[in-house]
Formats: sequence, structure tokens, C-alpha cells
Amino acid sequence: MDTKWKKLKIILSFAAFFLGVTLLIGSVWQLGRLIAETKGEVWRTESDYQESAEFRRYISAKLEELLSVANDGERWKYGSLMEKGYDTQQSWPWEGAYEVSDAIAEETAEDAEAEAEYLFRQKIQEEEQEADTAWAEEQSLDEYMERMERDKNLLYAVIWNNRLLYTNIEEFEDKLGKQFQGDVIEGSLAADEYNFSLWFNRNRDGKVQISKDGEKEDVYGNGVYMPDSRWFVPGYTNFSIDEESKQAIIFMAAAKEPKLYVEEDYGKNGTVNYGDRLYSIRENFLSSKRQFKIGCALLAVSALLLVIAFIWRKEKRCAEKEISGLLGRTFLEVKLLFFFVGILFALKRMMLPLCFWLLYLLFLDWRENRGKQRKPIIEGVRTRELKYSLQKRIVRRGRLSMLSGGLAFLICCLALAGMRNMENWYFQDKYIGVLLFIAVVLLLNVAVSFLYLEKNRQLAEDIGALSDRILEVRNGNLEDFPILPQDAEMKEVFENLSEIQRGMDTALRERMKSEQMKVDLVANVSHDIKTPLTSIISYIELLKQEADLPEHVKEFIRILGEKSERLRTIVQDVFEISKATSGQLPVTIDELDLGKLVQQTLADMDAQVEQSGFIMKVSIPEFPIFIQADGQRLYRVFQNLIQNALKYSLAGSRIYLDVEEEEGQAAVRIKNISGRELERTLDFTERFVRGDASRTDGGSGLGLSIAKSFTEVCGGSLRVEIDADLFTVTVMFPKNRSDG
Repeated sequence: MDTKWKKLKIILSFAAFFLGVTLLIGSVWQLGRLIAETKGEVWRTESDYQESAEFRRYISAKLEELLSVANDGERWKYGSLMEKGYDTQQSWPWEGAYEVSDAIAEETAEDAEAEAEYLFRQKIQEEEQEADTAWAEEQSLDEYMERMERDKNLLYAVIWNNRLLYTNIEEFEDKLGKQFQGDVIEGSLAADEYNFSLWFNRNRDGKVQISKDGEKEDVYGNGVYMPDSRWFVPGYTNFSIDEESKQAIIFMAAAKEPKLYVEEDYGKNGTVNYGDRLYSIRENFLSSKRQFKIGCALLAVSALLLVIAFIWRKEKRCAEKEISGLLGRTFLEVKLLFFFVGILFALKRMMLPLCFWLLYLLFLDWRENRGKQRKPIIEGVRTRELKYSLQKRIVRRGRLSMLSGGLAFLICCLALAGMRNMENWYFQDKYIGVLLFIAVVLLLNVAVSFLYLEKNRQLAEDIGALSDRILEVRNGNLEDFPILPQDAEMKEVFENLSEIQRGMDTALRERMKSEQMKVDLVANVSHDIKTPLTSIISYIELLKQEADLPEHVKEFIRILGEKSERLRTIVQDVFEISKATSGQLPVTIDELDLGKLVQQTLADMDAQVEQSGFIMKVSIPEFPIFIQADGQRLYRVFQNLIQNALKYSLAGSRIYLDVEEEEGQAAVRIKNISGRELERTLDFTERFVRGDASRTDGGSGLGLSIAKSFTEVCGGSLRVEIDADLFTVTVMFPKNRSDG
């Protein structure tokens, strides 16, 4: 039970810490945002939307519009003020608030004031356009005023030169275009329904009078308009209007509790909302108050959770060790990718708790896993495991290139994410600075990439030279040794190749010397054997001529004669094979008609074919097939192949001999069915190899070996194919180019 409770406390402690920090950051961010957006008004206990800055901005903007409308509307267009009509005359007597003796300081202050005024007026204009005048871009002034008439949340009257131009107060609509005294308006409105009223120029002084709940409000304060003044209306000492516009009198009354007016227009637009601006201002204000209360409650809950986490801090530390253990088993690249993607996502969405937890995990991993991190994926090819310095340089160069590219990408992403927070083109100089910074980062990355590209190009050239040198070695050039500059990356490889060339050259010379010694040995042995062998054969012939010899003695003499002839043939064959393999067999290359050479060989062996009892199926084209070869050696090749077929074919079977052309090659193909089972693993062209080692038919196993050696000496090739008991030998030569 204690163990379960201990594990549960570990989980609960970290859960309390996690929820407490998350709620703390979220609530502080929410409260700070609400305070900043409402300029501290959310702190107030009252829930009157008419005390909000948004309401004052809206009323100020409406007054500006109605003044423009009163002045013939020439300056009204698309819901904003243009070039003519109502005109303000503003000056900035900052001397009343500040005394600046230094001219440079005065100029700096004026720049700051201009910037503040610009931002403030732009904010008003943006909010106004978003709410009421976005639709007016395609509407006329009359249509706009007709829409305003339907908005009963904001009552108004526009009087010009004592004539009523526009109003949406039902009691006075019959007075439109007539002489009108505005003083009668206030008494006609229900104070409990419209508790806010504004008069402009009521006393012909170009000033605004505001009453709320029957009490007049101080509009102008000290009389000087400042960026933080409550009302942006004419009448300040530094914010006045032209004389012509003073002929206008404007009245506005705002509902105490605005309603959402909906009208169905099935013929045109369907459902249309009227008066939603004041309604949304009130709803937003009340929503901000509710959010502020929720934020305070969450702040209190987060404090309670953090107290619990502090009490169980030992258990929380155990949970942190478990988390750090999991992080320690994660690849570094995975952690970095997760961290940077999470940071970018959190910054874009302004998810501050996510930013905190990512940084917290990074700190936790650094604190607990220093020196114990799991090896990165990139360490799968670690340079210290590479044997040669060239490999290390190539791998290291690839790492640096990848790192520089990734770093440049990350910096550019962070810079672009920062640009998204610059919502106003007033900061275009900062946009330019960020873009220049990105350009510099990209140029540096291009420079680094170009440097690595140049290094890799040099390496590619060295590899190309190495490949050419290997090709030369393959073609037999073992004498020319390449020389590279001392700083060449492939110098060590080239030096090793040169050593290989020298070794191969030495080995080749030794081999040639060995082959020569072998040929000499075979020649000497053959010569030494031939002399006594010739004597033996001569004596055997003399014995054959003796008369009155017993029959069994004659049989012995016959056997001695056959064996001695076989021995002489073997000695001669070995001698010729040795000379052929060592390249010392003399050949005379002439142009030959392959078909005629085969016919001549068959004609000379006609008696052997007749005695064998086999049927030869011969196919030779009538047209000549010319090749370049030694006729005498090639005659011996075909003779051996035909003898081999006659000796080892299945009794009663046929032997096929075809002469044909195959893709620019001249081919002679001999097929026969073997009289005995063939072993697929044997190479029948090797010396002393026989299809059946138990046979005692007098074969030496050199026939096919001699045929192959002579064929290759003449520039052709010999191939043996076995398909079950079908034995096929193919001799191929390139056709003579002069052969049409």
C-alpha cells in the first residue's frame, strides 16, 4: 500500500506542478493582455460599457463621420474622411506640458508625438472600418445614412445652418429639411433607455458636450489634446475645426443596453444585422470583465497547486528524474527537432506555457543528462571509427554543411516569425532590417556551401584521376606513376595505388620469369623424354619385325607400341599447352574462310567418322565467313573437338556440327549426347580433366584444354555448355571487317 501511495504521490506532485505552472503562465498572460487592451479599465468594478475606451473611440469616429456628412459629404468616401469638407485645425502646444530649451530635443519630441498621433488615429480608423464601414465601399452616402437610420442603439440628428438634414429619431423625421431647434431633442428621449448623449457645437463654440445619466462629463480636461486624452473630438485648444464646419450641430444618444437588430431581406441580402457595433462593444466589454474574473480565479488555483507541488517537492524531483531518463534515451536530433518545431509553433500561436515547458525540458535534460546523452544519429558514422583521414574529412565536411544549412534555416524561420508580429506597415523600416538580416544569413550560408562545393569539386577531380589511373592499370599500364600536389586530399590514396602498381609490375615480371622457366623446364623435360622415347619406339618397331615370336610376346610388343605412342602424344601436347599459355606459341594470323576450314577438317577425318559408326549432321553456309586466325592451330582445334565427340558420344546417337553467324561473330557449334553422366561442376577445359575419372579409354584429358588454348591464342573464345547429357562446345571468332 505504501509503495502504491508513493508512486501516486510522485505522479500527483508533478501533475500539480505542471498544472500550476501552466495555469499561472496562462492566467498572467490573459490578465496582462486584458489590462493592456482595456488600458486598465478592466480593473474597475463597474460593468458600464460606456466607460470603455472602445466606446469612446467609436463615438468619436461617428462624430467625425456625421460632421463630414453635414458638410455636404464631400469629404466622406467609403466610410472615411477624404480631402474636402469638414476640416480640423490641430496644433501641438506642448509648451504647456513640457519646456524644452534644446532644439534637438524639441525635434525628437515632435517626432515621437507625430508617431503617437499616427498610431492612435490609425487604430481608430481600422476599428471603425472593420465594424461599420467595410460594407460601404460599394454604397452611396444616402444608402449609408439609410442604414444608420435603422440603428436604434445610436440615435442622431445632423443639423446644418438650423436645418435638420438627417435623423433616425422617429418624432422628428417629419422635420427633415426644415428649420429645426435642437434643444427639443433631449426632452423627447427616455432617460432610462438612452443614458448617454453628445452635443457638438450646441452653443456655437465648436465644442462637444457629453451627458451621462443626467450628469455632464468633463470632456477636455486641461484643454490640451494629448495622445492619452479620453476623447478625440474637436474643441481642444490644439484641436479645432474650420469656421464653415461650425454651422453644423450634431446630436448623438447611445442606448444604455444596446440590442441586436435583425431584418430579413429575402429579396436581396437575406438576414441583415443593424446596430451590432454598440452591441458588440458592450458584449466585448462584459466578456473582458468575465475573462478577468476567470483569470484571477485561475491565478488563485495555480498558486494552490504550486504550494502542493512545493510540499511534495521530493516526489516531484523523482518524477523529474524519470522524465530526464526518458530524455536521455532519446536521440539528440529528435529532441532538437521537437524543441525548435515546438518553439516556432508556440511563438506563432502565442502559446507561452508550451514555450516554458519546452525550455523546462531542455533545462532538465541539460541538468540531469550532462555527459550521459545518447549518441546522436549522425554519430552512426563517427569519424573516430574511420581509419583514414580522407574519410574523416569527407564526413566532417558533410556535417558542417548540414549544420550551416540547418542553422540558416532556423534563423530565417525565427526572423520570419518575428516579422509576423509586426502588424503595421509603419514598421516597414524594421521589415527591411529583418529582410536584410535574412539576406546576410543566406549569403553566408551560400558562401559556406560554395566553399564546401569547391572542396568537393577538387575531390571529385582527384577521384576522376584515380579512376583513370585504375583503368590504365586494368589495361596493363603498370609503369607510369601519377604525381599529385602535396596538399591533394587523394595524395595518400594515389601513393597507395602507386605502390600497388609497383607490386603488380614486380609480380608480373616474376610471373613472366616463372612462366619462362616453366616453358624451359617443359621443353627440356620434353626433349629429355623424347630422346629415350624415340629409342624405345624404334626398338619396339624392330621387335615387331622379328619372326617366330610367341603370340603372347607379340601382344606385349603391340601394347608397348601403343603406350609409347600415347606417351609421345602427351609429351607433345603438354609442351604445346605450356607454350600457348605462356604466350610463346608461334602463330601465323591469316584471313580464313571458317566454313572451308571445317569442311577440310571433316574431309581429313572422314575415315575416323566412318569407323565410329556415328552420323554427323553438318550445317555450313554456302557463303564464306572470313575470320583472322592461324589455320594450322585452328585445324588442330576442330580436330580435337571432333575426336572428343566421336570418342565420348552415346552409341547410336547423332553429332551436330553447325557453322553460323551470330551478331557479327562467326561460330562453330558441336553438339553430342554423352555416353555417360556428366558432372556439372567440372571444368572440362582444364588440363587432365576427364568426364569420368574411372575410364581407361586412352584419353589424356588434354584435348579440350589444347583446343581452348589454341582458340584463345588465335583471338577467339571457346565455351562449354552442359544441359543434362547434352554436351555443347562453341568456338567463336570476330568476323573479318572486310567480310561483306
